[in-house]
Amino acid sequence: MGLLNTAVKGIAWSSLSTVIRSIVSLLQVSILTRYLEKTDFGIVAIATLFIGFIQIFMDLGLSVGIIHKQNISARQYSSLFWLNIFSGGFLTLLLLFLSPVVAEIYNEDSLTKILSLLSLNIFFSSLGSQHRTVQQKMLRFKYIAIIEIITSILTLLIAVVLVENGYGIYSLVYSTMFNILISNLLFLFIGLYKDRNISFHFNFSDTFPFLKIGFFSVGTQVLDYFSREIDIILISATLGKNVLGAYSLCKKLVMSVYSAINPIVAKVLAPLFALIQNDISKIRKIYYDVIETVALVNFPIYFWIAIFSYSIIYYLYGENYTDNAIVLSLLAVYYGYLSTGSPVGSLQTALGRTDSGFYWTIFRIVFCLIAIYIGSQFSVTGVVLSLIIMNFVAAPVAWYVNIRPLIAGRFIPYFFKAFRPFLITLAVSLPFAVLCHYWTSIWQILLLSILFVSVYGVVTISIMKHSYVVTYLRQLMNK
Repeated sequence: MGLLNTAVKGIAWSSLSTVIRSIVSLLQVSILTRYLEKTDFGIVAIATLFIGFIQIFMDLGLSVGIIHKQNISARQYSSLFWLNIFSGGFLTLLLLFLSPVVAEIYNEDSLTKILSLLSLNIFFSSLGSQHRTVQQKMLRFKYIAIIEIITSILTLLIAVVLVENGYGIYSLVYSTMFNILISNLLFLFIGLYKDRNISFHFNFSDTFPFLKIGFFSVGTQVLDYFSREIDIILISATLGKNVLGAYSLCKKLVMSVYSAINPIVAKVLAPLFALIQNDISKIRKIYYDVIETVALVNFPIYFWIAIFSYSIIYYLYGENYTDNAIVLSLLAVYYGYLSTGSPVGSLQTALGRTDSGFYWTIFRIVFCLIAIYIGSQFSVTGVVLSLIIMNFVAAPVAWYVNIRPLIAGRFIPYFFKAFRPFLITLAVSLPFAVLCHYWTSIWQILLLSILFVSVYGVVTISIMKHSYVVTYLRQLMNK
């Protein structure tokens, strides 16, 4: 019961944080689109692409090792911290050196200064990333949530003040830097004054057990980053910064939902799975229930975005962006199904099997490259449509390479845990999508949203009678 209560509290705090941060992030972008051009968002998307890639190497996969290992000494924590600092400083200098090269490749002089400034985020992150992982390991989600909420609200205020005072594209740059710096300084403060596990001790041999686990994690993150961002890379190269800017805004909107919902489960599952890592049959049952629950909860959210994509873009970004409504709809469907596979990261971390994720991501990159190449021959819409088709075609490979080595089981039961909720949501959504796609009245959208959720609930309860989430809801109603 203790672990259950801790998990529930962790989910509650994580949910509060992610919901507030997502709302604040969307509000920030909504405001900035009134001042900035599509090409500005395209330039920042390119810069963020390189920053995100380099930042993978800063952690060296050590956070995975920290979550997995149950007994870590203060000396080991200290050595890991200083290794993070060294890698963060080195990678910051590396990106500063490469900034002019990137700017020349994209024929965009402003990228030199923007990349140089944003490269400091890598060093800022190295200050607090380990302490954030420790808070997660200790299930102190309250601290994480409070820090994330405070910094996100302050970041919004700074971005608005900067753009109002004519800073243009740099309002995005400086507000992002502020967010990373302040949040990591707060986590550093907690590490120094609450956990007190950092000293001036450093011994490279202390980090070996963590680097061994982290090796495959870094490899997986590198490949996964390419598979996740390959659309940005190819669109920037083939369709131009203007198309990239509009596409990146649509992707950012869907990703704000994706990154808001998925980590809620992942943050809590990883340390809990680690505690029962020797009972594979129990993990498999819980994992299947989690996939089904995530699918039943996530799909109506993503399909709601797909149904009302035109209205969402109209109110958030303005009428100039509404011609990208179909792109947003398809991205919502794609990331909706993709979200059901995200809990596997918690399994890999808990079981110390980051190698399976590494091998699967190699296959995923190949599939993504083929899909995006074919789609880019037509349009940006073709890119997303190809990715959706690829996601279903690759499902057996994903199970065989990424799931089966961890929890055994069979493919069909695993696949239908997510596919049945997908078909139910698709069937319920299609009539609404046909009738309501271009409606922009707030009251119409509100009433239709209530009707959509009601119909979905009735259909789901009727068909998915024996699912974990439906059974749980019935128990609550009986009480």
